[in-house]
Amino acid sequence: MKQKVIEITDEVNPQQSLETILQLEIEMAEKIASAKEKADQKITSTQNSTTDRKTQIIEDARKERDRMVKDGIAKAEKEATDRVAKAKIEAGKFEEVGKKFENEAADNILKLIFGTENQEEK
Repeated sequence: MKQKVIEITDEVNPQQSLETILQLEIEMAEKIASAKEKADQKITSTQNSTTDRKTQIIEDARKERDRMVKDGIAKAEKEATDRVAKAKIEAGKFEEVGKKFENEAADNILKLIFGTENQEEK
């Protein structure tokens, strides 16, 4: 009995293999370039976002500093106004008390100088 050997050959042409490899290399290069571009865009976006955040933080800090300075000035002005008002009250009291003893002090000075009492009051 004769055996028939059927050979199925899917011979691959070397030219086709080379073209397939080149095509795959091109596709991979495109994917790599696309991934690199996306990564660059993300980096740029993140850098811009970081810059924006830094700018916002600086602006917020400046506003807070200005508010604190304004509040500090207002507080100092109020304290100064309160102290001036209190000093006026104390000065008025001092003057009032001083006036009570004004005539007595004048009499004492006249006694020291002239050795007599003030005759105008008597």
